[in-house]
Amino acid sequence: MSLINGQLAYLKGLVDGLEVDAATKEGKAILAILDVLDEMALVISDLENVVGEYFDMNDEEEFSYDIYSCPTCGISIEVDEGMLAFNEGLCCPKCGDPIELEEDYDFGCECDCGCDHHDGHDHN
Repeated sequence: MSLINGQLAYLKGLVDGLEVDAATKEGKAILAILDVLDEMALVISDLENVVGEYFDMNDEEEFSYDIYSCPTCGISIEVDEGMLAFNEGLCCPKCGDPIELEEDYDFGCECDCGCDHHDGHDHN
């Protein structure tokens, strides 16, 4: 973004050096263009910050994916836990046929016992 800000500052300097008269049609147009460019630079800066925060957030969270292949059309699909959260199975996005999952997923239990408890529990 510093490149855009630098170029914008250079253009503003050129316009100041030209002593553009804001009372003329040309002067109004040039100054309006600079105002629009200034707003665009601010929006771009804000968007860069949002994208940076998004990537920082993704760096903090580890996502694990399993790769499944459709037996009908052969397309490979990356599947994460969120895609299986409602236990509705998985369908191929290309052909629509169901894809068999190789693993049994425990939807909610973090103890790897295969139960469906969401809170702490005793296995005795």
